Amino acid sequence: MHHRHHFRTADTREMIIALEPEVEALSQELQKAFVNFDRASISWKDIHEYLEFSEDDQQFHEAFTVPEELPGWNRVAKKNKKVEENYLYDRWKAGNDAGVFAKSASQAFPKVWKLPVPARARLVEKWTRSLFEERIEMVQELYKKYSAVQEKLIGLRSERKIETLRKMRVIGCTTTAAAMYNKLIRGANPDVVLVEEAGEILESHILTALTPSVKQLILIGDDKQLRPKANNYALSVEKGNGYDFNRSLFERLILQGQEHTTLRMQHRMHPKISVLVRELMYPELVDGPNTTNRKRPLGVQERVTFVNHTHPEVESTDIVDRREPERTNSRQNPFEAKMVLRLVRYLSQRS
Repeated sequence: MHHRHHFRTADTREMIIALEPEVEALSQELQKAFVNFDRASISWKDIHEYLEFSEDDQQFHEAFTVPEELPGWNRVAKKNKKVEENYLYDRWKAGNDAGVFAKSASQAFPKVWKLPVPARARLVEKWTRSLFEERIEMVQELYKKYSAVQEKLIGLRSERKIETLRKMRVIGCTTTAAAMYNKLIRGANPDVVLVEEAGEILESHILTALTPSVKQLILIGDDKQLRPKANNYALSVEKGNGYDFNRSLFERLILQGQEHTTLRMQHRMHPKISVLVRELMYPELVDGPNTTNRKRPLGVQERVTFVNHTHPEVESTDIVDRREPERTNSRQNPFEAKMVLRLVRYLSQRS
């Protein structure tokens, strides 16, 4: 079993090494194709090449090809200007005759040079559109090839990661990562999913973590505290329309009578503090034996003090929610922050 795994890993590594140059080459081709597509106009050279291989308009390629001169001789137009390769095409496009080639051109290609100006403009538009469509097709074709090879490469790299994950007894990640790396999670074949702060996580985020191999889901949280955040108030429990998008799977199961275990004993708060949450939310809360022996902090009269102020909170775009990193609209209160800082400094001086 070990040897088979070793060979599979080696084969995967060789395939990755073989594919990487191909991905790079396709990437460069794709970039060139994008640059080519993004060019502002179609050049005479593009038109000439297109007409050469055109089924319907090949006659125009011959008509626009400037006749070759004898060695050492140059055909000149007005003001002794040398006749360039695009001379005939530019004159035809502008609605003129063939200029210095007028007599021979009208005899050789009468239909081309007798075309009225609107018909010429329509043909130029047709050729230009066809060339742009060809460029689009080239970009699309290259993108398909690039995507296929890239997908294969990602799959091979995933195989190596999956092999690593399968060796792990515990895999820790956020629910966002569980959705993003679903293939990796599936490949690891987890049989137990354990979710902390389950009361603050959207049900959809839990479901993405439940791969076919999962046999047990353990949810740990508090259905009486913060719900998941929903960007749309109309879909929330608070609105009351019945959508309840921000009701977690954890809370819903408890409301439906799912069997669950509640921790009743707390070991953090002195009874004078715990009495507040007991009266408000947790009537069955029991104080741990060591909570009554805690000394009162020096420098304050009571264990619980309420502060009232009129300094409003302000919106901040710099603070990131650890549960929802994509959300940037959070709030802060500079007055409260300074007050807490000074209080901590004051209490540390008393100890």
